[in-house]
Amino acid sequence: MFMDSKKEVITSHLDQEWIRLIQEAKEVGLSVKEVKAFLDNKQT
Repeated sequence: MFMDSKKEVITSHLDQEWIRLIQEAKEVGLSVKEVKAFLDNKQT
């Protein structure tokens, strides 16, 4: 993830699909821990 000097995320460097997926996860109330667990399980 890229951040500027104010610690703000620079979205031009991020995949727009990932941004949408993270926004959806937040909207449905998933925690960071739940998202990480899901991603860890999908890598095996």
